[in-house]
Amino acid sequence: ALFIDTLKYRGIEARRRDTPLIVRKMQLQMLEKLSKADTLRELKEKALECLELYREYVKMIVLGGASIEDLIITKSLSRHIGEYVNRLLHATAARKLESLGYMMEPGQSVRYVVTGGRWISATPPQLYRMGEYNTREYLKMLERAAKTILEPIIGREKISSIALKMI
Repeated sequence: ALFIDTLKYRGIEARRRDTPLIVRKMQLQMLEKLSKADTLRELKEKALECLELYREYVKMIVLGGASIEDLIITKSLSRHIGEYVNRLLHATAARKLESLGYMMEPGQSVRYVVTGGRWISATPPQLYRMGEYNTREYLKMLERAAKTILEPIIGREKISSIALKMI
């Protein structure tokens, strides 16, 4: 019989539908690297390689190398726009789309990019200009995702220091 190794993952950002592609790609590449380790020593070596991978993703965000497809967050509306009392990003994006003539109803998905401050830019892409994304917000997302995967192996400190050195 032929056995094909498959990676199953639960409880991480890559599993969530509202995770930007850039975060999902990074986590899945990390898991792929870690899955090749056969011993604890190899696992720690692979985790250090994953730190380098994380550094590359941080650099991509800081230098403006991420594409709009990598940055888009997709969330579903659970209620009518007027029923949202908190300033949730996906509700703000839906309001912006509605002001542009789009009909927004509960159950619909809203696609957006986090831009300056806590403002958002709703997609379609013509509403977004490259380089306007909120670097700090996307760095936070990458850091959280890197910690989810690597913290049990190498601890928190090594992960946190990488983004700080880049900005």
